[in-house]
Formats: sequence, structure tokens, C-alpha cells
Amino acid sequence: MSSTTKGRDAVFWVLRLGLSGIFIYAGAAKMRDAQSFAESIASFQILPGQTITPAALTLPPMEILAAAMALADGTLRRAGAFSLFLMLTVFVVALASALARGLHVDCGCLGGDRLDLLSPTKNLWVVLGRDLALGTVAWLLYADARQTPKTKTPATEAVAGVGG
Repeated sequence: MSSTTKGRDAVFWVLRLGLSGIFIYAGAAKMRDAQSFAESIASFQILPGQTITPAALTLPPMEILAAAMALADGTLRRAGAFSLFLMLTVFVVALASALARGLHVDCGCLGGDRLDLLSPTKNLWVVLGRDLALGTVAWLLYADARQTPKTKTPATEAVAGVGG
């Protein structure tokens, strides 16, 4: 493996670790205060009332699961990165919708004001820019996972040995 490939792999590992860390943190913070997160979702005025609580209870574990998958290898990495990309796309659309309608919302993105270290501002344009940047990272990780050749690990060799 060349030093260029090692450097590229290191950069993508840092990106995976960073993005996954953000989503694990965000999911855990939202799970700790599901009521506040539900209020944040409601402030966007997109979902019908009866779906807000189920969304507030479902989204955080999905964020944590997708983030953990993005740290794995192979198909799990691709699925995790793509799931994070899809979630960020939904978040960007929701933020853009709120901005277009002139709503003043607390995005609840990273668990609310007291925990939201990555966007301590109420400026939704800043939050939108952050989510666009994170979405770009998620897409790059997905594209990289599609191009990364499968490596042999003890787990993949054990599975290959079972069938062969």
C-alpha cells in the first residue's frame, strides 16, 4: 500500500469517525430529552401531530445505528454512510422549508441549545450550511465505500470458510 493510499485512508477514517461521532452524540442527546426534541420537530410544522412523538422516539436510535454502521466495513459502511446522507438530506429540506416560510425554529439537531456545541447560534442559515457540509461528507464516505475494495478480515475469512 502506497503512502498516498495510506494518507487517503487515514483522511476517510477521520471523516467517518467525526461524522459518526456527531450522529452518536446527537442521537444520545435527543434520547435523553425526547420531549424537547418532539417540540423541536413540531416547530417545523411539517409532520401531522400524531406522528411527532413516534418520529422523536425513532429518529435518535436510527441516527446512532447509521453512525455505528458507517464505522464498520463493507456493505454496512456503505449502508450507514448512505443512511446518514439521506437523514441529512431530510434535515436540509426541513431547514430550507422553515427558512422559506419564515419560521423561527429550534432545530434540535444536536439535542437542543444547551448541548448543541456545533451550532450555538440560532441562525438557521448557519445550521443549514453545517448540514450541507455534513451531507457532503456523508456522500463522500458513501462514494468511498463503494470504491474501496473488500479487505479480508477474520470475520470475512470465517464466513468465506463456512461456504467453501
